[in-house]
Amino acid sequence: MSQKLRTSEWLISVGVVVLFAATFQKWFSAPVAETLDIVAPDAELIGDTSLTVPLNVWDLGFTRWFVYLSLVSAAMLVVAALFGESVHYATVMATPTVLFGFISAIGLVVRLIWPPAGAEIETAYYAAVAGSLLIFLAGCWSLRSEYVPPGYAPAPEPEHMHLDSAP
Repeated sequence: MSQKLRTSEWLISVGVVVLFAATFQKWFSAPVAETLDIVAPDAELIGDTSLTVPLNVWDLGFTRWFVYLSLVSAAMLVVAALFGESVHYATVMATPTVLFGFISAIGLVVRLIWPPAGAEIETAYYAAVAGSLLIFLAGCWSLRSEYVPPGYAPAPEPEHMHLDSAP
């Protein structure tokens, strides 16, 4: 069954696993003092001021939904490639994968350029950016590829039109 997957679908599978695993990790470490200063400027912090607040995918705002949509559509693409009768099912699922993968990749790269105020970027965030970019780029490749793996039935030959000459 795995012979039905093209190289692009294998790459999408890797991107899904990496991004999915990264969503459960800490993406940023924001200092409590600076975070508290933003939320409650008049509050006074008592005790250890070196504590940090872990931030992850849920702290991305609206972009987090596109991260999840890209994960779901990419996983559906791989399932369609594995269990579909022809490669066309995977090609149909490549379109939303490319769209959601692009939006999530852009959102993650923007957050990479402008992280939360005073926050330190963790390694899992770089993995999330790489997984999102891999889903997007491999989705583009899957959409563009015309290769039919050996696990599928061969494509039907087109019928040729015969024109009769009119008297």
